[in-house]
Amino acid sequence: MSTQNLNLHHQYSSKEGSNKFQIKNQLSSVFQYIQYQEEIGPVLKQQQSNRTIQETENRFISYSNTSIYSNQKYLESYDKNSKATVSTKMMIAYNECHFYKKYMVERIVKQSKQCKVVLCQEIGSNQKKVAKIYEGKMINFVKFIFTQQEDIVPEIQTNCKLSNFPHRNIISLIDLFIEHELIALVFEYQEGGTLYDFLVQKQFQLTDSEVKIIMKQILKGLRHLQKQEIIHRDIKLDNIMFTEFNNIKSLKIIDFGCAAFINDSKAKSIKCGTLGYIAPEILNDQYYDYSSDIYSVGSIFHILLSGTRIYPQFLEQKQLKDLNSQNAYKLNKSITCPLTLDLLKSMLSQQSTRPKANCCLKHEYFIKPDLSITNQQSSILLKTLKNAIPKIKKPFSKMTIFQNCIKLHLYYYYFLYQYAKQKS
Repeated sequence: MSTQNLNLHHQYSSKEGSNKFQIKNQLSSVFQYIQYQEEIGPVLKQQQSNRTIQETENRFISYSNTSIYSNQKYLESYDKNSKATVSTKMMIAYNECHFYKKYMVERIVKQSKQCKVVLCQEIGSNQKKVAKIYEGKMINFVKFIFTQQEDIVPEIQTNCKLSNFPHRNIISLIDLFIEHELIALVFEYQEGGTLYDFLVQKQFQLTDSEVKIIMKQILKGLRHLQKQEIIHRDIKLDNIMFTEFNNIKSLKIIDFGCAAFINDSKAKSIKCGTLGYIAPEILNDQYYDYSSDIYSVGSIFHILLSGTRIYPQFLEQKQLKDLNSQNAYKLNKSITCPLTLDLLKSMLSQQSTRPKANCCLKHEYFIKPDLSITNQQSSILLKTLKNAIPKIKKPFSKMTIFQNCIKLHLYYYYFLYQYAKQKS
C-alpha cells in the first residue's frame, strides 16, 4: 500500500490537562461509561492550538492541532443529533490485548508520535485489513484523551455512526478496540490504492465516462454523509481510494480524522483541511456546512478533467493560503464543454450559491453525453480517418454537387462510428 493511502496527523503539542491524581480518579468512570453505556458522545473543545504542516502528494498539507477537551463535562455533555452508538459487533475491552490476539501486523504504513497505520492480517482468515493504532500506558492514555492530544473521540464517533449506517462509497470500520494501553480502529483494506495513484497510472488523462463514474461515487458518498449529519472536511485525492485494482467503480471515501458533526460548533470552530481543497469559508472563520465538502470535490473535479489544480501547485504556504481564502482559483482553458463548466463553477462558487451533493447528481452534466475527447483520442481518430477514408479528388468535376453531399454524409457517419468505438 502506498504511504499516501491513509493520513496520519502530525506530532502534537498541547497544554497540560488535569493532574495525575484527578485523571486516576476519573479512570474507572470513563471505561465504565464506554463499556456499559455503549455510546461515545460528543466532547466540548476549549481552545485551538497551533497548526502544523505535513508534506504529502508533492505539496504541503495543513492540519490543525487538536484542542483541549473539557473533562468535567465529558460524561454529561450530549448532542442527540451527533450521538453515535457503538455497534455490538465492535469489541470494546481494556483488560487484555485483544487486538494483537485477533490481528497480526505485517508492516507499518505510516507512523507519528501518538499513532500509526499498519497493514495487518486477521488471524484465522488471513484477510488483509488496515488499522489505525494509538498506544500508551493507562494513565497516559486517559490523559491523552482528556488533554486532547489527538482528535480521537470525534474520529471514533463518526466512524462508529457510519459503521451502523454503511454505504458502498464510504470506508467501513470493522473493529474498534479500546484496551488497557491501546485504541485501534480497523478498516477494510483498499487494494486499489488512492485516486492520486490512479491518476498517475493514467498519466492524468481520463475519458469523460471515467470522470463521471468517479464523480458520481464521490457525490453519492457525500450525500450519505449529509444524511448522517457529518462533514468530512478533508476530501482530497489521497482520501479517495479503490477497493479493487483497476476498478474505478469500487471507490471509497476514507479518513475521518478531520470529520465533524454539523451541530458540533466547537469542533467546527477548529480549522481543518488541506490547502488547495479546503473551502474559503473555513479559512476565513465563517459559518460553513455540508457545502464545504462540495468545494473540495470541485477541486478534485478540475484535476480529473484537466490534470491540473485550481491553484498553482508549487506556491509558498502563505501565498497558497491567501489565494484559497480569496477563492481566486484559475480554471484550465482545456475545459470547454458548457455543461462541465457550469457544474464545475457552481461547485467552486460562494457558499450561498454552492449546490449540495444531491443537486450536483441531478445536474445535466451527468445526464447528457459530453462529446469532448482527449488529445490522445483525437490523434487516434484523425489517424484512423486518414488511413480509412480516401481523399475527394476533383470534387466539382465529373460528379454532381448532390453526389458530393452524399459522400460527405457517409464520411460524417463513419467518423461518428469511429468516435463511438474509441469511447467504448
